[in-house]
Amino acid sequence: MRFVAAQLLRTAGSGTPWWIWMTVFAPLAAGFALVGVSWLRDGSGTSRSDRLGPPNWNFAASFASTLTVFGSLLGTILSANVLPNGTLVPASTYTGLNLMFGVIVIVGPLIYTATQTTVQVHRGSPVAEPQYQGTVWGFLVATALTLWAVIGELITIGLVLNEIRRGGSLPAVALGVMATLLAISAVSLLILADRRIAAILDSHQAQSRTKHTRQLALYAQYQSLGMPAEALPATEEINPSRPSWPLL
Repeated sequence: MRFVAAQLLRTAGSGTPWWIWMTVFAPLAAGFALVGVSWLRDGSGTSRSDRLGPPNWNFAASFASTLTVFGSLLGTILSANVLPNGTLVPASTYTGLNLMFGVIVIVGPLIYTATQTTVQVHRGSPVAEPQYQGTVWGFLVATALTLWAVIGELITIGLVLNEIRRGGSLPAVALGVMATLLAISAVSLLILADRRIAAILDSHQAQSRTKHTRQLALYAQYQSLGMPAEALPATEEINPSRPSWPLL
């Protein structure tokens, strides 16, 4: 992280172009805007302080794996010596951006983790057990930071491709194909993010609406174990566990 900050500060000291600052902060605004729109559209009836279940820490199925692929692609381009000598900014600036967005995608889920507290819940046993639950606002902030990192990485790759175009290091057809695939990836990721946010918020609302039904189902399950009624919690005292949700 110190290396990233040093690279960006060094660039700032030499007169940072406005589009570098836009590469850093425009994705941040876009990430929070997308999350805000999804919240206004799908989060009605959900309080930001409501509890959510634990995240499914499967980075292989999340945007983190996608960012890793894009980061590897950018690293490959930067190490392939295809950039012209007279780049608009030093090549180390692009390296610093690549590292910065890689750090952000790791920090994002940690924001949600920081909002987690232990809640006693009921699963297959009438004896309550702990479950870590976070908050809706923690989920929204973590999602916005993840989107910031992914969008920023895509823009950085686009800037590097523009440098290659200026230097004529690759055929125009190859650059056109790469730029098209990059644009398709960006649109697809935004659509996927919007759908996942909506699905997670909808799932939370469904859990709240069906809480009493799940309490009755768990009570019936406990009765089927043959335990005496006095050993069972009252229906209204049963706190069903919350399902985990996938990382973006």
